Amino acid sequence: MSQSTPKTLVYSDPHCPVCKTVTKTLRPAVKAGKVTIVKDGSKKAKQILEQVKIRYVPECVTEVEPGKFVRCDIAKLVRQAEKGEL
Repeated sequence: MSQSTPKTLVYSDPHCPVCKTVTKTLRPAVKAGKVTIVKDGSKKAKQILEQVKIRYVPECVTEVEPGKFVRCDIAKLVRQAEKGEL
């Protein structure tokens, strides 16, 4: 299955208080399929870690093609979600 548009992912840790707040803010976008929350320790998280140096969580990454990830702006993503622009 080919991926036609980049997919936005948020790398998260279940023990991170900020991650919980961001996840709550992004909930409508997650339900709409526009954003995916990737939990630390998952198979997808391991793929992301191989390519993107995650220093802080939550972290926004875009899957530009299957298995290829680049960092994106988490603050911008959250602002868009707060404004209902996602």
